[in-house]
Amino acid sequence: MPKWFKGKELIAFLLILLAINSGTAQPAAAQGKADSLDTSVKRLVDSTFGRNPCPPDTRKSIGLWLFEEDKIPIGAIAARRLHQELLSRLLAVRPKCIDVLDSAGIGIIIDHLSKSGALEKNGGSILAALNETHQAVDLIVFPSLYNQGGRTVLALRAVERGTGKTLALTPPAVVPGKYLGQDVADDSISLDAAIKAASKYLVGNASELNEVRPLGIFFEDTSAQPAAGRYLMGQLIATITKDAANVLTGKTLKVRGLTIQPTTGSDGLVEATELEPHKTDEAVYDLSGRYWIRGNSVDVRLSLKRGDAATLTWHGSIRLSEFKDLELRPSNPEAAKHPLPKGPFAFQVTTPKGAAPIYRPGEELTLFLRLGQDASVYCFYVDSQGGILTVLPNSFTESDPQANRFSPKLLHHLPEPSRDKFKLVFTPDTAGEEMVVCFATTRDVRADLPQALFPGEVKVVPFLTLDQLRKLFANLNDAKVSEASVTVTVAR
Repeated sequence: MPKWFKGKELIAFLLILLAINSGTAQPAAAQGKADSLDTSVKRLVDSTFGRNPCPPDTRKSIGLWLFEEDKIPIGAIAARRLHQELLSRLLAVRPKCIDVLDSAGIGIIIDHLSKSGALEKNGGSILAALNETHQAVDLIVFPSLYNQGGRTVLALRAVERGTGKTLALTPPAVVPGKYLGQDVADDSISLDAAIKAASKYLVGNASELNEVRPLGIFFEDTSAQPAAGRYLMGQLIATITKDAANVLTGKTLKVRGLTIQPTTGSDGLVEATELEPHKTDEAVYDLSGRYWIRGNSVDVRLSLKRGDAATLTWHGSIRLSEFKDLELRPSNPEAAKHPLPKGPFAFQVTTPKGAAPIYRPGEELTLFLRLGQDASVYCFYVDSQGGILTVLPNSFTESDPQANRFSPKLLHHLPEPSRDKFKLVFTPDTAGEEMVVCFATTRDVRADLPQALFPGEVKVVPFLTLDQLRKLFANLNDAKVSEASVTVTVAR
């Protein structure tokens, strides 16, 4: 954590707990064993629409979003089959006044958001893009599919499109194996064999592979890069570089680092795309991957994506014992949590190395922020031990209540040199994952939050967890809230 983040004091824990528990209760946690898909969908519908779902002359539309296929532990074909199963169950139990968009309808919306540039203009925010393009859907159900104890589990979240409010969240339910159809080979291989096989496949099928940009190999659907992921990437880059070289022609593979360098226009405005990894020409490939721990094996998915979006994907299963002393899971439990929909308006937070960077002790962290509309911004630092510190607003902004009120479409910095008299420097004893989590609100909400969140100096807020913090902002009245975060992996 940064060197000035020190100290612990007992603050008003009861105030925080009271504020957290004053919001809407979440759905029950127990999940029955029988027909988990039916049960999950019924719980979602009941929690979303309640006992009187159809007032007179009222109709609403609901869309079941597609799985993000590059972030789930099953193959594309199985994901589409599971989506259809969920859709059929949603159609069966929906109230009569609710129209459900089928897969084709959602597909058309996603295609429009992509081709119209709405997603890029809003920094990848799905809800913000839907609101900007005035899509005729009132509610969106986001399905989450992830690994838990070696099993694939499903959770469903119903979100109001206009406000970004979560209306219902189902507890994790184990997905029956008959819907999964894993396409990764059952026989796990050695780490060395997997790296060689992946390199041979990717190099052999990537036309004009001249430059590669490693973006990271991440734990499941998170932004964390534990030691195992970093080792995999290092070994893979070394093997790909060797396999792509040609002694006769003198060809060598260039490895390019990821750099975010926003360019502002003459009016001072910056486009959302300036805070995302720039699209490169067709000869430059981005290399990324994810892995899931399943019993005695580790399922790995690697992607090599060209500048024109053409993508190669390699799947494999590696014996768990091959990783030996390499840590597979994030050391910070907060970094291992699965991301949620970010909010109804565009809000981006990133660094010069992207939104999931690797830093070394002694290096300085700078954040770039951009909003789609005028908003108040509240940022919290989550250290590698899970401790939470408020960094915006801070003691340097106390005299200016508007210091955390940011104008839209401008580039903002944290720390801001003209305002913040501190630097975020990683100390020699820092290792693991640290996060900066920010909330943007359409009005100033400081008076609605526990004052314990805003101490007179930068220090850990006792007893506060990231889940509790998110619930505090989710329970705010008369305010739209968008969330953005950066996960920093500090490697020695």
